Amino acid sequence: MNFGFVLPAFTKADEVLNFAITAENNGVESIWMQDHIILPKTDTKQYPYTEDKSFPLNPRTPILDPLVTLGFIASKTSKIKLGTSIIVLPYRNPLILAKNFSTLDILSNGRTICGIGVGWLKKEFDLLGVDYSNRGNITNKYIENIQDLWDKDKSINLDYTFEPKPIQKPSIPIWIGGNSKLAIRRAAKYGQAWHPTRLKPKDIKNQLPYLKSLLLNFGKTKESFLISLKRNLNITDLELPNINFRQSSSALSGTSKEIKEDIEYCKKIGIDQLTFDLPTTNIKTATEIIKYFMNIIIKIG
Repeated sequence: MNFGFVLPAFTKADEVLNFAITAENNGVESIWMQDHIILPKTDTKQYPYTEDKSFPLNPRTPILDPLVTLGFIASKTSKIKLGTSIIVLPYRNPLILAKNFSTLDILSNGRTICGIGVGWLKKEFDLLGVDYSNRGNITNKYIENIQDLWDKDKSINLDYTFEPKPIQKPSIPIWIGGNSKLAIRRAAKYGQAWHPTRLKPKDIKNQLPYLKSLLLNFGKTKESFLISLKRNLNITDLELPNINFRQSSSALSGTSKEIKEDIEYCKKIGIDQLTFDLPTTNIKTATEIIKYFMNIIIKIG
């Protein structure tokens, strides 16, 4: 089982690097960046990952550009993988985005994970002039465009060249976000991993027969395909300041022992990786949670 952490809403360079280096030094597999260009001032009631559809972030939450930030982190780390969870693909020209990710993969020496999704915030689509109602089809088309550019064999058939290719062959791993059956199908067809968010482990278990049948249809096996679940992490017996637990039915909440048991269940049903949002934007608290999780709950617990 591998573990990743989403970078909290830091805007100071030293805090970003402190977080990333702490994660790397304590054996964390990956660090992740979310993607929002704007946030609405009023609640949209569109967010698909809470029961009442409300968006949990304050509208003034500062969200850094994911690829610029990951490139910055890459320059000061050497082992930790660098992923987007997720980047909203319909917002961006696929040729430019392919170049962005390819550049990150080269400069990080092959540590990039391309996590993508269709997006959910209509206001962003409207401001960017992108057709919200057609975002699924746009996403599928753009994935195909990007894969053609990254793959040496496929790019031969293009009437132009795209260089440099990513270090990772045949391409940078593509992880598909989303909880719907359409998202699972997209992941099975195009991706190397399904990366849902805010689901309970038993929800993943219930979708496994559907996922495995799709993988078979697309000539893949579960052994060559990852399942990564993103959840809120609330360690209730770790007393630290500046914590604001995000309570939800899908959060990984409980004592260290309960969290360990939950992780063991995730491993048992076939979840390969867990990515966590932390309940703090304080750098000292965030790094203490990472160290406690990796060295007490995982190694000793």
